[in-house]
Amino acid sequence: MAQIKNSDQGFAPRRGAIFEVIAFVQRASEVARQRRQLRQLDDAALKDFGASRADAWEEGGKAWWNLPREQQKG
Repeated sequence: MAQIKNSDQGFAPRRGAIFEVIAFVQRASEVARQRRQLRQLDDAALKDFGASRADAWEEGGKAWWNLPREQQKG
C-alpha cells in the first residue's frame, strides 16, 4: 500500500507508488493480451506445449487483474 507523506499541498501518495500502479497496469494488459491469444490457438498448437482446450479456456477466462506470480531469476 502506498505510504502517505505530508507535503505543502496536504497529503499525497509517495511518488514510487504511482510508478508501481503504472507497471501493474502495463503487466496486466500484457497478460490479458496473451490470454486472449491463448484462447485463439488451435488444438494442435495447444498440444505442442501440453495444454488442452479446457486449459486454454480456464487460463483465458481469468480476470485481467489476476496475474501469475513472477518467477525468481537466479
